[in-house]
Amino acid sequence: MKFWCFHFEGFFSADSTEYPNEGVFSECLVKAETYNDAEFAFLTALSERKINLLKVENSFLVDTDPNELDYENPDNIYWIEWCEEVELSKKPSFEVFHLYPANEVEKRGIKKGS
Repeated sequence: MKFWCFHFEGFFSADSTEYPNEGVFSECLVKAETYNDAEFAFLTALSERKINLLKVENSFLVDTDPNELDYENPDNIYWIEWCEEVELSKKPSFEVFHLYPANEVEKRGIKKGS
């Protein structure tokens, strides 16, 4: 199975219990065989968290080939552990949410409460 990472910007819906109307930058890791399946899982995960997508900054396949990874490199350990988390939970995982104020979402011309 493959893992895909999406770096994105969005904002929480007005009815979100987490951060209503707040803008957010984050990353989401999903497990899928194809990019289309990964994108669908990512969009579904956003919907479940009530995050409206503004744009995908970057998306890429995470290379988890054990023959290629140096397990002592801290950067690789980060990816190995995050992939294991997604593998065990069987659902997409979000990295830390980097929030910005709701008024900044409005300045970008986005209707709050969407």
